[in-house]
Order: sequence, then C-alpha cells, then structure tokens
Amino acid sequence: MRSKSLYKLCLVFLLMLPFAGHTQFILNGDATLTQPECAPNTPTYELTPAVGNQFGSMWYKFLFNLNTPFDLQFQIFLGNQCYNGCSCNSNGADGIVFVFQPDSTGAGQPGGGMGYGGISPSLGIEFDTYQNSWDPAYCHVSIEKNGDVNHTDLSGNQLAGPSPLVPGNVCSVPDGNWHPARITWNPVTDSIKVFFDCVLVESYAGNIIANIFGGNPNVYWGFTAGTGGSYNLQEICVQHSYLNNLRDTALCLGASVPLVVHGGATYNWTPAAGLSCTNCDSTIATPSVTTKYFVTITDACNFKTYDSVTIAVSNMQLSHSLLSKSICGNNGADSVIATGGILPYTYTWSPSGNTTAAATGLTAGVYTITVSDKAGCTKVIQDTM
Repeated sequence: MRSKSLYKLCLVFLLMLPFAGHTQFILNGDATLTQPECAPNTPTYELTPAVGNQFGSMWYKFLFNLNTPFDLQFQIFLGNQCYNGCSCNSNGADGIVFVFQPDSTGAGQPGGGMGYGGISPSLGIEFDTYQNSWDPAYCHVSIEKNGDVNHTDLSGNQLAGPSPLVPGNVCSVPDGNWHPARITWNPVTDSIKVFFDCVLVESYAGNIIANIFGGNPNVYWGFTAGTGGSYNLQEICVQHSYLNNLRDTALCLGASVPLVVHGGATYNWTPAAGLSCTNCDSTIATPSVTTKYFVTITDACNFKTYDSVTIAVSNMQLSHSLLSKSICGNNGADSVIATGGILPYTYTWSPSGNTTAAATGLTAGVYTITVSDKAGCTKVIQDTM
C-alpha cells in the first residue's frame, strides 16, 4: 500500500505573474499546507485527509478577470480507493472541484457536493470519485453551475457531462497514480475545455460572464474537496501558474538575474546569448545589452506554453556642462548629462542639495553629483565651480 504522503493532487498551473508561495491562497475547513512537497520548493496543500466527513477548500486571494484567457495545466492524484460503482473492495470519495465564484475566499461546505455544493453563483468542474444516487456508474468529469452537482435534476445547472474521466476504461480511476489534466477558458470564443490524460474529456461553450455571473467578470478561483462515509486523501501541489509568470526587469551592466519556470517536461530558451542554460527550467541571464528572452515549456502531454521576459541593461554614462564660467556670489549654474541608463533618473547634488539635472544658485567650490536610474545603477561625477 502506498503511504499517505503520496496521495496527492499535484497541479502544474500554466497561465503565466509571480508566485509568492502559500500566502497567496486562503485555506478553509480541513485544508492545510502539508509536507512532503510534491517537488522542491513547491507548496503542497491537503484539502482533506483520508478520513470520513471532511471538507477543505483553497482560494487564490485576489480576483481574476474572466475577460483574460485562463490556461491551467496540472497533475491530478485522485487517491487509491476505487470508485464504488465499480467492482472493488474499498470505496473512495468524494472528489475535487475546480471553481470560479465571485463572492468569498471562505466558500465551501461538507457533504456529497465535494465542498462545492451550494456555492452560487459559480461554475464548477468536478472530478468525481464517488457514485451518489444522481451519479453514473463510473468516475466522471462534468461542468455545472451554482453549486449543483445533481446530474439528474431539471434545473438547467448541468452544463456538460457527466463524462468518463478515462473513456473506454471507466473503472481505471482512482488508481493510485497521477494523471495529467488541463482546464482552459477562452473569453473570445466563450469556451471551456477539460483534458484528462492528455485527452479532451469535456467542453462547454457559453457566455459565463453574462449568464452565470450577471455581467461581472471578476471571480475567485480555487479548489474544493469533500469526503463522506468513504474517503481518499486529496491534495493539491501548485507548481506553475499565472501567479509565477516571468516579469520584465532591469539590470546594471555585468549583473545577473535568475529566470525560473516550472511545469514542463522540456524547456527551450532563446536567444542563447547571456544564458547559462537553454534547456533548463532555471537559467541565469547575464545579457550585455537589453534583450527579450523567450521560453517554450512543453509538458508530458506535449502541450506547449510560452512566456517571455525583457531584461533592460543599464550602461549609464555621465558628463557635465558648466553653464556659468564665472561666479559672483551664488549665481553659478551647472548641469549633468546622463545617457545609457534606464529612465527615470534621480539626481543628488552635494553640498547644494539640488535634485535635478541642472542646478542653479551655486557658489564657488567642488560639487559631487550622484545619479541613479530605474535599475538601481549609480554613477558619481564631480565638478568644480
């Protein structure tokens, strides 16, 4: 029997903003940050332990705009206790639901709704591992709205499915293995697609912003899970998402910056100039000039995700123009000229205290001018009046 620590849902989010770790997620119910992690430096979340009558949810704490494309790739572990609609000696339950909802980062509740039941308005994509009276006789995926997981009612809340998670082999999960999955939302075509084991298993087309959320595009996203009399350990391991996209940055000439992506089986960075590795998930960039780098991330299903980052290189140089060649009292004027840096510049004159490129009201003496740019690069020049 596999140990409890292996019953994981290991997500590889590929959406592309910088991931700041577990502090960006709100955990509710029995959900906890747990060990061991599914990969080094990758927060892992237990939504429910392998105990009956549990509930857990996790929500990204900031709203997401559904006018923006959403592409979520992940590995899902549904436990090792099989679906009760199949011939088996142990019954697993209940499943995990991915959810869009606009109201609260505290949403969710126990019961056969996998923590999703009753959340309204909402859109849910369920990975269901237990046969309730309203469920088919196989582990399934479906798309529904408003917290309604009853596939037999006539409410209109069932949008697509239920469909087998593994077509042609409906009793093969839960199986104690990890499975690649993907959820996409395209706001141009108003379409959702769900992939499991690299195969399209469910889809829906409809204006969810207008028809579900009343025209409000801003929603929280996250996961809920639940157990009842039967159970499985249910965990999420966030590896990559729009939360850890590459960000443009600026460097001083000769400095370096690490570039890190996750979630792929292979990686390809271009151009190669200034990079320590072109086929790694982590590379060190030391460009000599401003450069835009591109990375292609290919996962186990051969899904490709693309990202890019521009690294501006500051090679700031200073010169000065003495505006007053003779001084009577405090009528001196001088200026410093900065080139090759990253705008904006900041100026500090000493001892006069001037803070602009040109200084007036100067008396005779030696002046030190310090100039810094957006990259934090600093140059110093002196001038004698």
